[in-house]
Amino acid sequence: MTGIPDNNNNNNNPQIDAPFDSDRENGTDTKPTGKKPRRTHKFTLIQVVIALILACLITFMSTYSVMYVKYSYEKDRAVIDNQSDVIYDTAVLEAIKNIYEKYYIGELGKVEDGQYLYFDMNYFNGWDSETLTDVIASMYVAWTGDTYGQYYSPSEMDDLMNFFAGETVGIGVMITYSEEDKTLEVLYSMDGSPAEKAGIESGDYIIKVDDRLVSEMTYDEITSGIQGEVGSEVKITVRRGNETFEYQMKRENVVINTVFSHMADDNITGIVKITEFTAETPEQFTKAVEELEGQGATQFVFDLRDNPGGLLDGVLGVLSYIFPKDEKLIKQVDKYGNESYKYCDNEHTMDCPMAVLVNHDTASAAELFTINMRDYEKATIVGTQTYGKGVVQSFFDLPNGGMLKLTIKWYSSALSDNYDKIGITPHTVVEMDEEFASVNLFKIKDEDDNQLQSALSILRDAS
Repeated sequence: MTGIPDNNNNNNNPQIDAPFDSDRENGTDTKPTGKKPRRTHKFTLIQVVIALILACLITFMSTYSVMYVKYSYEKDRAVIDNQSDVIYDTAVLEAIKNIYEKYYIGELGKVEDGQYLYFDMNYFNGWDSETLTDVIASMYVAWTGDTYGQYYSPSEMDDLMNFFAGETVGIGVMITYSEEDKTLEVLYSMDGSPAEKAGIESGDYIIKVDDRLVSEMTYDEITSGIQGEVGSEVKITVRRGNETFEYQMKRENVVINTVFSHMADDNITGIVKITEFTAETPEQFTKAVEELEGQGATQFVFDLRDNPGGLLDGVLGVLSYIFPKDEKLIKQVDKYGNESYKYCDNEHTMDCPMAVLVNHDTASAAELFTINMRDYEKATIVGTQTYGKGVVQSFFDLPNGGMLKLTIKWYSSALSDNYDKIGITPHTVVEMDEEFASVNLFKIKDEDDNQLQSALSILRDAS
């Protein structure tokens, strides 16, 4: 299973019910983005524990000499003091070590000869083996230096699988957190979702989940409260203007909308916003373009601003609708220098004026879309320098039922060099007006969006 996971996370990005710790992505890809009703409180506890351990590690390394954590080659074996009562799944750690040594394109974390990384394993006495395995596995991935690497515990796997499928479990709202009044603003209710059927509208503010005030809850508590088991019920209270409304609904599997479209005021330009690339994105993209063409669109703006990436197959499916069949688009290079390519597999081709909107939070699969549109001169790129994630992650099954994501390849278009940590420079650089720089893009009107207006102007001048 491969994808382009993008862990680039922007606080202004909308989230679907509850955010999947994203990258959100699949590197040959992921984000992330299956979604099981996860054991949220356990997941949060593990995150907190990992953070505490990593924070204390420097202090421990000079004081204790019980566990040598570095894994690599003969001298880099994990050694645990036999006097400790700590037990973890060594098969999981050995599998992670072997996978990294075989596939990781970077240089694994270095410890000079004679220097060791130590901490007191007795600190973990009494912990259950499953939790300890999860903690140590996450620590090892952090140690490797793989920026986009991640260990997924067995309890997180349903969430991961649902992300691959472009689904979530919940009520089907795209939300953003309002720091000002500690509420969740609804940006969009998914088509056919419980929220849409109940009557929740764009612009509503969620103020209660069941009978708890959102303003008195942590973000994890809010999102885990909205999510849950399929078929279970949740009560959502929203504020709409000066009125409040209560909605009782059942949680469902919801297909995530990743494509949003409308006609520009000129009545000839279709505007298609892609928020991420999932397995469902190609079909949603095709539907959006065809509907806009039916309304008279003869040119298009593809908005990939704040798009953190997603599945490689997702972006390839979209590109295949635009480029000629069998066009060589995506080049991948592994740690041994072996090159491979991805080709278009759709008979459809778009030959019309096009522009692509990008910003600093356009990353990974979204950059792959952008660089192909640029290199093959299919579109004018407008906006600001992109994030610069030109590497691919793949996923590997682990003995405990968990999964490992690690960086295994560099990628680019077939016509250009890798742009990892560099990004893509637009043809026309346009900064967002300061007034709207920190405003969620879904809340900016077309006439107030100077980057969009620049793209529309370029298309108008070219026609």
